[in-house]
Amino acid sequence: MSWNEQLKEWAENRGLNANALTDLLNEGQEKKLSRNTVYDWIVGKADSIVKDSKYRITRLYEVTKLDCFILEPVIQSAETTENPESIDELLTNFQNIEKELRNLRTKVAKNTKNYGLLEENIQVSERANNVSNLFYMLLDELTFFKDSNEKERKQLTEKISPQDVGYLTSFLNAIYRPKDQFRSWVFSSNYKEK
Repeated sequence: MSWNEQLKEWAENRGLNANALTDLLNEGQEKKLSRNTVYDWIVGKADSIVKDSKYRITRLYEVTKLDCFILEPVIQSAETTENPESIDELLTNFQNIEKELRNLRTKVAKNTKNYGLLEENIQVSERANNVSNLFYMLLDELTFFKDSNEKERKQLTEKISPQDVGYLTSFLNAIYRPKDQFRSWVFSSNYKEK
């Protein structure tokens, strides 16, 4: 049974719908989960927990006590001490964690290629699932910036060009148009990936 099914069964056994489960998960927490995210988990629309996954999985385990949410330690070699003796020691610990995160990011990128997420010959349904998961992950991440200040938003806008944003929104809009209008958009689009 998938973790989605286990979560759904757990909630149903307690008479909780997605909104009530979201409220329960958010109870007394500074970080809040969106109702859409929890709904997607329950219906199996999202097959992975991506944003703040350690926090989310830990919170799911705290509330449900389901074994599927037990976390294994990810970073072991960058252990921090209770009372660092100096700022240098603390800085070294952060640098070790940063190095391990870079290594993990590299492994994830390689695994992404290994699972065919970037290959040309994967089936349309798999590709649609990949886009859907990335889309909802993007929405979750962008939700943070709704309540952020200008300085925080600037960090995002410095990473993504306005032309790329325009192309993506135009492309998504075109997908929902009738076939002839979509083809017209494709032929008129002169966007080049960077």
